[in-house]
Amino acid sequence: MVKMLGILWYLFWLMVLGPARAEAQPQVSAASYLLMESQTGQVLLAHRGEEKRPPASTTKILTCITAMDLADPDELVSVSANADRVGDATIYLSTGEIFDLRSLLQGALIKSGNDAAVAIAEQVAGDEHLFMDLANRKARILGAVNTEFYNPHGLPHPKHVTTAYDLALITRYAMGNEDFAAMVGTKETVIMSLDGRRKVYLVNTNKLLWNNPEVTGVKTGTTNKAGMCLVSAAAKDGRELIAVVLKSRDRYADAERLLNWGFEEFALQSLNEVLGILVLDVAGGAPACVTARPSYDAAWSVPKHQRLEIQVELTGPLQAPIRRGETVGTVTVSLAGKELETVPLVAGEDVLSHRPKRFWLFKN
Repeated sequence: MVKMLGILWYLFWLMVLGPARAEAQPQVSAASYLLMESQTGQVLLAHRGEEKRPPASTTKILTCITAMDLADPDELVSVSANADRVGDATIYLSTGEIFDLRSLLQGALIKSGNDAAVAIAEQVAGDEHLFMDLANRKARILGAVNTEFYNPHGLPHPKHVTTAYDLALITRYAMGNEDFAAMVGTKETVIMSLDGRRKVYLVNTNKLLWNNPEVTGVKTGTTNKAGMCLVSAAAKDGRELIAVVLKSRDRYADAERLLNWGFEEFALQSLNEVLGILVLDVAGGAPACVTARPSYDAAWSVPKHQRLEIQVELTGPLQAPIRRGETVGTVTVSLAGKELETVPLVAGEDVLSHRPKRFWLFKN
């Protein structure tokens, strides 16, 4: 049921937003890609966004945010022989070395250390395989129901897969963690083993951090089977977009095209801005009116040439007394004739019943 709801939500936004700007879509070389508005979770553009693919080291996004949610970054980690043996991209950890967990998270996210990812998993769960169970559960909680990871680093495994949509969901959640966001936005830093004998210089593998000042992270990934992968995030004018490209011929150019297109073609519109201030009559009230507002702050990313459409419906003639926060109606929001959401309207303040004063003509 959860899987079906996630797919329906994804397809809904493609139906509402995708065709409207088909003529303006950027040219992207990636086999699978997706662009998401971070604040709303809307899919602005996608190609094979639900296709299962190997993600390479973008796996470490889930690994590290799972660890951050479950463990103290000041914990001390002793590097195991198992972590020491991991090959390919590493930060050259040695058996018996001790680092704090924060340093290993930096090593995994900034330098993409596979050995750091294994050391993190073993520290959090005591066992790499047990940790992967925790990470996959985290993915499902976030709605990433097509994600199944078999290791914490993303090295090839025949069943280790995710989708562009799932990676965007996971990244959207992870970027809400200040420590995570700071790490993936770091260009260069140095970590040190506990005994101070060894310094490890970390240079971020995400070259967009140097080339585009709007880019705030997130993670690269490369294997022969996965190809060149990149999850990137950028912030501009109070918005944050997340772009995912998998098996790209030029991941940095693809990501920039997606991000630039999203900022140029779409704008956030909030319900409060479109609705304005509603003042409703209240029979028998003191005062005889009440302001009404949406029960929560809702916003949508819409093509810049379009505007949200709203329809207000009251519960009926309003009669005092009314309490602040009481539901007084609904507002239905649509875009291009397609209904997006119905939001309750609530009273902005208390309205008391009006009690006329009594006047006595005679008094004994």
